[in-house]
Amino acid sequence: MDRKHRALAIQAGVAILVTICLGAWQVTRALAKYEQKRDIESRLSSAPLTVADFAYDDLDYRQFVVRGRLDSTRYFLVHGQYHEGRNGLWVMGLIDTDVGRFIVNRGWISVPANARVEPAISQPDRTLDIKGVFWPYSEPTRPNDEPLDHEWPIHLPHPDIQFMAGRTGAHSIELRLSGESDGVLIPAPLKLEFSAAMHWSYAVQWLFIGALIAGGFWFFIIRRDDKEDKYDD
Repeated sequence: MDRKHRALAIQAGVAILVTICLGAWQVTRALAKYEQKRDIESRLSSAPLTVADFAYDDLDYRQFVVRGRLDSTRYFLVHGQYHEGRNGLWVMGLIDTDVGRFIVNRGWISVPANARVEPAISQPDRTLDIKGVFWPYSEPTRPNDEPLDHEWPIHLPHPDIQFMAGRTGAHSIELRLSGESDGVLIPAPLKLEFSAAMHWSYAVQWLFIGALIAGGFWFFIIRRDDKEDKYDD
């Protein structure tokens, strides 16, 4: 193999190595998704925390049961939420308990599209047995720069737990009510999608590209050199 072909062989080898590394990286990401899914499912299925167990450490996706009373006058309405293709709101209320005030996502109610309304919402005036899941906080996808109401209920364009907690003195974590809880409306989703198919697809694509590079080098370089050597003989 002459100098030119050796250079091509080095380039092809580097390209194949890169595609193998990229394919392995996508496989690693797919396996990490499976591991994350197993961890969250284990948390969701573990025994619920109670007031005696409550702490700020490691609460995400843990069930929690507590007794308390809803604040009937102060709550948030989060716009742009959909259920079975219908537009609606999430009702984010406040409940006072023995371990402080919590922001509770009571769930979904229907409203006409693009309508700014004050829907009728049931507000139980009694001590409630609350059961929900601590849902991890995520930053809003866009700045909360739209005008906010100064009177209750406060309308928000998207969930903002930090804002809600700062406005009400509640714990800065969302307690998303489950279907069997007192005070729940149509429950907000308690499931996450953990599709690893995209990562497997990318892994196959990178490995296929590597195979094409190897096959092309063999067909256009090695095979042609072998033929030329035979002709020279």
